[in-house]
Order: sequence, then C-alpha cells, then structure tokens
Amino acid sequence: MRELAGPTDLSAFDNPSRKLAYDYLDPAVYEKVFDFGCGCGRVARQMMLQNPSPKMYVGIDLHPGMIRWCQRNLQPVAPNFTFFHHDVYHVRFNPLPGKPLTATFPVEDGQFTLVNALSVFTHLTQEHAVFYLRECARVLHPDGVLHASWFFFDKREYPMMQEHDAALYVSYVDPGAAVIFDRNWVVATAREMGLRVCKVVPPSIRGHQWAVIMTRREDVEEAEFPPDTAPVPGQACHLQHPGQHRIVGHKADVIEAGEPNVDGQDHRQHELIDGHNTRDALHPQCFLDQLLETQLLQHRRHWEQTTIGGEILTVEVERGGSRDFIGFRNIYLRALLGAGFAAMLLFVLHLLGDLLEIGSRSCYFAASLFYNRISRVPKGFASSAPLQPLKCCA
Repeated sequence: MRELAGPTDLSAFDNPSRKLAYDYLDPAVYEKVFDFGCGCGRVARQMMLQNPSPKMYVGIDLHPGMIRWCQRNLQPVAPNFTFFHHDVYHVRFNPLPGKPLTATFPVEDGQFTLVNALSVFTHLTQEHAVFYLRECARVLHPDGVLHASWFFFDKREYPMMQEHDAALYVSYVDPGAAVIFDRNWVVATAREMGLRVCKVVPPSIRGHQWAVIMTRREDVEEAEFPPDTAPVPGQACHLQHPGQHRIVGHKADVIEAGEPNVDGQDHRQHELIDGHNTRDALHPQCFLDQLLETQLLQHRRHWEQTTIGGEILTVEVERGGSRDFIGFRNIYLRALLGAGFAAMLLFVLHLLGDLLEIGSRSCYFAASLFYNRISRVPKGFASSAPLQPLKCCA
C-alpha cells in the first residue's frame, strides 16, 4: 500500500516531534480536516500525533483496500478520524464496470477549515478537475483553506492547443496517470468557484508538484506565482531564497539561509512525484503488469505495523486463501485468471491469428505458382475461378 501511496519509508508515516503536517499553514486551519485522496492514511497518522490534532478528520479515497485498512486500524485509535470509500471508477484501483466517474463528497457545505488534496488533481482529467474543484469550494469553511498540489505548464507556449483545452496527459491507457494543467486556467477556474490563490509553494525539482493554497476570503491578497527555479533532475545544486518553502514529495520544508537545494541527489525521481508513473502504459508488459496488479490488490492483504502515540498496533492478519496442489494460493490464482492470464491469452490468440493469416497467404501464393506452372500461364497471374478451391483449402 505504501508503494501505491508514495513514500515507503516508515518515518514518513510517523510524527514523533508532533509538528504540524504542513508547517506553512496556519495552525488554526487544522480544526476540521477533509482529506481528499487520503490513501492509506499517511497524513492522517501524522495529524493524529501533531499538536494541535484535528477535532474532526474525514478522509476519502477511491481505493477500497486502503480505506478498509484505515477503518480497521486507524479509526479505532482515533474515533474523531473517519474514513469513507469514494466509490468512483478508476482503471487500476477501482475498475469494476458501472461505477460513476465522479461523485459528490459525503459531507455538508462549508464544514471544513482545511481541505487537503495532495497528489489528487495531478491525477484528474480536466473535466473531473472542474467538478472536484467545485466540490472542494463547497465543503470549505468561509475562513478555511484548500491545500492542493498541481503540475503546471504555460499554455501560451503551445499555440497548437485548442481554446478549451487546458490539460496535458502522459498516458493513453490511463489518462489520470499524471495530468499537467495550464496554470492560468487553474487560477481562472478557481475564481469561478469563489476561490483565490493566497499562497504558493514551488517544487524542489523542476516541473514537479506545486502546492497551491486557496481560500474563499476576499480580503486576502492574491499570491503571485514565482518562477520555477528548482534544479532539473540530476542537477547538482541550486540555491533558493532564504525562508522560501519547497515541496519534497508531499512535504514542504523551509530553506534556511544559504542552504542548497540538493534533493535531486538524495531521492529518486519517482519518490519526489509520488504515484506518478511515467512508464509507457501502451507497452504490452506494462499493460499486463497493471492488469495483474489491479487484481492482486483486490485479493491480497498485507501484514503491517504502525506506531501511533507510542503504542504498537498489530494489524489484523488477513493472508486469506488456501494452497493448491502446486503451492499457489487460490487468491493469486483468481488474480491470474481475472487479469494477467486472460490478457496474455488474448495476446497469444492475437499472435496466432496473425500467424494463421500469414500461413494462409503463403499457401495461397504457393498454390498460385503451382497452378501457373502446370497451366502455362505467366507467373503471378491467375484467374480467380480455378484458384477458388485451392484458396478454400488453404
């Protein structure tokens, strides 16, 4: 689960110093938190331990397994933290047919002082981004803030794009693998929803996630976007202005005076853009891996341990399934039959079809040469009528 949510280091799921999950936000906004895309509860566990801890926390995610884990292992420890499955369609994590593409949040209007949406809009299509930006504005308290991360580009540098297009996608199979939005479009759309940008935290790696804080308050000055001066991946060192925040994965740190930004040396690229896989999704092996991974996630459960408030919580063991005669558990067999095996079978049948077609054409060509030789007609020429029986046989 940690691999799907982003960072896998257990320290990213703990908060022994009890500091705020995002130290660049006002402590007052943590009173009531709505976590859109809570995953396996990484931020929730940090907020359980932070001082002050939210009086109310609601987390939703479209991954059913992660929500079940949070409900069984986090919610009993902190009853004011609740988790709900956002049951919408996703090609990898919630792929059953008939599910809606979007759904309203299961909470009331103006209820939350902090709406958190990290690594969510970076996975939404343009149409879905409009829907959920409106939902975030709906549930946000008049004095609250929306804290969300985005990938940005400047559409003015792409004159071939149509007027209504404001997003770029990296995958044909899964358009939500990573989505890059025109920055001016995001600002304008937010204004239409009654939101305005009040703070911006640039990324630590050039072109990666920006943290954008929005509010419904009209008396707050709208923030300007600084230039993206972060180093490109692999660049050795880059100095930023003292006191400026930087985004490292999902977390922002304050850069001290003279501190070089060298995060690109200490982290692999996929760790800095959690969950945004830029593999070629059209590659057959990648596609088969995604299908198999989806099915395995639906059937497999994990052993986990976590530290909350100094107590070791032993997670319920759910290694279900019995071994069959060759040692495979039936859950893995069902997963293979449900996705990977079926996909591979279709792939093999497709290849066999191509081979049969090639063989048929070869036989037909050989038969035409033989007929031409015995009937003394020029090679490469044959009337269709005498060759019909040969063609049928081939």
